[in-house]
Amino acid sequence: MAECKDTDVYIPLDLKEHLKKEQDMLERYFNRPGQYPILNKNNEPCFEHEVRLNGDRIYKLRVYVNSEYPDKLPDLVVCESPEPMPKWGEQGPSHATHTWQPKYGFLHICHWHWAAWTRDNMIYQVFTKGEEWLEAYEKYLATKKLPLKLEQMQLTEEEQRNAYI
Repeated sequence: MAECKDTDVYIPLDLKEHLKKEQDMLERYFNRPGQYPILNKNNEPCFEHEVRLNGDRIYKLRVYVNSEYPDKLPDLVVCESPEPMPKWGEQGPSHATHTWQPKYGFLHICHWHWAAWTRDNMIYQVFTKGEEWLEAYEKYLATKKLPLKLEQMQLTEEEQRNAYI
């Protein structure tokens, strides 16, 4: 698995303020006060979220927040898992597994259609999508059947037009 060091990174003031709002919302939404520090890994600000499935299977999701956030959707990866994650996405994006090419060596989850992303979306929603993906992945582990059973995001007519511009 890829090495991730927590480093000091310059973050513009407006993004810092936005990240603080995200942090507050994460703590409220998941009812975990103090559990969502703003981290800096691989020279990018990020948040991490622990997910426990089937009682004892613990995963950690990480959302990397790019400099264009919230206008551009953030990246979602699985940074810790009970066993090594599959190499999905290494040959390019996959609809069957809802993955992109790895980011920093981590499995990179496709969590949102870019045309449907708005600046009103928040990181807690990304983590919720990540939890849904992990639940589908756990079902895959039991059945070994693809595609992953995930509900497809339906685009509005306007989003569909924008997706092809």
